[in-house]
Amino acid sequence: MIVQFGTTSKRVNSTEQPTMTASYNCTLKEGCSVISPVIIIDRKVVGHSYNTAYIADFGRYYWIRDIVYENARQYFYLDCDVLATYKSAIGNSTQYVLRAADDSNEYIIDQFYPTTMELSYSSQQLGTPWIDMNSPNLTTIWALGVINPDGVYYYAFTQTELRAFMAYLMSDTFTCDVLGITQLELNLNRSLKATVDPIQYLTGLVWIPMNYYIPDTSPALPHFTVDYVKIANKTTTFQAGKISDSSGGRLAVEYTLTQLDHPQASSRGKYLNAPGFSECQLVFPPFGIFNYNPADLAVFGTVKAAVYIDCTNGIGKLIVRCYPTTGVGEAPVAIMTDVMAQVGVPMPITQILTPGLSVVDMAVRLGGMAVAAASGNALGAIAGGASAMDSYYNAKVPRASTIGSRGNFAGLYGRATFDYTWKLVVDDDVADHGRPLCETVQLSTLDGFQMILNPHIAIPGTAEEADRINTFLAEGYFYE
Repeated sequence: MIVQFGTTSKRVNSTEQPTMTASYNCTLKEGCSVISPVIIIDRKVVGHSYNTAYIADFGRYYWIRDIVYENARQYFYLDCDVLATYKSAIGNSTQYVLRAADDSNEYIIDQFYPTTMELSYSSQQLGTPWIDMNSPNLTTIWALGVINPDGVYYYAFTQTELRAFMAYLMSDTFTCDVLGITQLELNLNRSLKATVDPIQYLTGLVWIPMNYYIPDTSPALPHFTVDYVKIANKTTTFQAGKISDSSGGRLAVEYTLTQLDHPQASSRGKYLNAPGFSECQLVFPPFGIFNYNPADLAVFGTVKAAVYIDCTNGIGKLIVRCYPTTGVGEAPVAIMTDVMAQVGVPMPITQILTPGLSVVDMAVRLGGMAVAAASGNALGAIAGGASAMDSYYNAKVPRASTIGSRGNFAGLYGRATFDYTWKLVVDDDVADHGRPLCETVQLSTLDGFQMILNPHIAIPGTAEEADRINTFLAEGYFYE
């Protein structure tokens, strides 16, 4: 029979059909297989430089596995190159391709390549919405709850305004306003001052670490309306921002979180944004640390972190919303975080008061000299005046009246950050190992490396040849 010979450098697991460069008249050794035939030829005719052959009578390509010299003859031991022989049947078949060099799905996690110990980082410095308590230009909000006949009103003061208002509450003027008396009447009966406890008209004081004057991030939200402070039955001359239901829940700040891809994602695939390769977290004092799946964030158009604060009690709320890719004007499609924390710092309000005794009681019980002795005011004792009685009154054992509890400034320290940590992946070899595809495809449409899931190729050949083909395709082969 005529046997064609050639030399090729193709891979063993390739469908490439080698080019034959010579033809010789050979003898087929009897008793051999069509898959693994042995051909005999005069040694003077054919050298040993060939590594592939084609027998048209069998319709098969062969690898030359061995050449044995015996006397004047050469014995060529052949083995069927099933991929080259049945290339057409393989290419026309439709199979489920796991990996391919010619196409891939970048969202499928590729565990073929390990990560290294090398890490990459990125941090978006968001800043902080809170004003430092030690700021020289402190214009934060001091929210004070005040009782009046209409209920409880909350007012927003600056520090200067609050000091002035508190000085008024502790003054004789406030006592006279509440009791409806004159300063002279109070001077003649100083015990009346003990009947008015300013503390009873206050429900609490909270320091809000937000700038009083700078408008909120969102101008659509209502702001404080300046009004005269009303306490007890008195409308004072002091002005402060009235905290109503609409202005009490203020937007402190809103940040747009910058979503970042893994530094190798553009060249290796979006799957590197998945956990195991990427980590991302939002650090936001005093709310805490929140971990997110970067792959989840990557599907949204915009991610915003908004902080709201209830000025009546200092409770803050952090909401992280995700918006669609069509624009942030639309409603959010997901809420990633919704937590509350104590942002404002409750402050104690304390006044030292003494048990009430009237001037008549003191005069009857002690007399002028006793008053002077108790107070140490000798001049007042001789004069028998009201100053001595007032000194004695203030010298008695005091009692404390307090509302509120001291909060914690430590939780407000630190800036909000949005941090990414990435694990880097070793170099890949797409040409020889492909990338994940996981699609049903006609094999001839993909060039190069392919790996098939549970292949089954119908060929006009033997069962052994079909098994060989299926093994090649399952382990990875090259369609060339």
